[in-house]
Amino acid sequence: MPRRCWKPRPPKSRASVTRPGGALACSCACADICRRASSTARSAKTSGSRRREQSVRRSREETARTRTAAVQAASRLFRERGIDAASVNDVMAELGMTGGGFYRHFESKEALAAEACSEAFAKSGLARGPANSAEQVVRGYLSKAHRDAPGAGCPLPALASDMARQTHAVRRTYSDGVRSALARLEQLAPSTPSATRHALLAGLVGALAIARAVDDDELSSAILRASREFWIRVLTRKREVSRS
Repeated sequence: MPRRCWKPRPPKSRASVTRPGGALACSCACADICRRASSTARSAKTSGSRRREQSVRRSREETARTRTAAVQAASRLFRERGIDAASVNDVMAELGMTGGGFYRHFESKEALAAEACSEAFAKSGLARGPANSAEQVVRGYLSKAHRDAPGAGCPLPALASDMARQTHAVRRTYSDGVRSALARLEQLAPSTPSATRHALLAGLVGALAIARAVDDDELSSAILRASREFWIRVLTRKREVSRS
């Protein structure tokens, strides 16, 4: 039988201690380093994920702001120049952008026109006026200030000449604006017959459109003044008759 050697074997390196099953385990110092590295990697991954989420959120918010600004700019330009005359490039130029970015926000100019028309009625239509009576509506509507600010005024006269050539969606929005204006007149003058309210709305819109169209300021002012006085007399007489 061979003689056994009792020479002590060198200790195993702490950096390569074998776990059960043959896997190598790190030494205490090495394990601490590995834990810190693993924690750092997880933190970096989490931080990267948060940055990506924040970037996506900022991108969406910026897109929404650009879209809102484009609708507001179009609402003003379409009332000032007309839907057909104001181009997509004109609208985007108001935002300091080129027309190439338009289709990232809207399917077509017609889609923008529908939203811009709705925006105009929501912010400045006849139905949104602060007047407490139909007579006050007439005075404010047929004023020089309203005549000279089409971009901020009622879209009914500003867009009327364009509507016959627009899509169904745009015309539907305009028609809703007409109904809202009639409802407002009914609220302010409930005793006035519906036929009179229809004629009043047509008279207001037509008078303002003509006053803006002529190139003679004296004639324009005369049209506003005569229409204003006529409709105030009509409304006053209707109210007096209803009370008697």
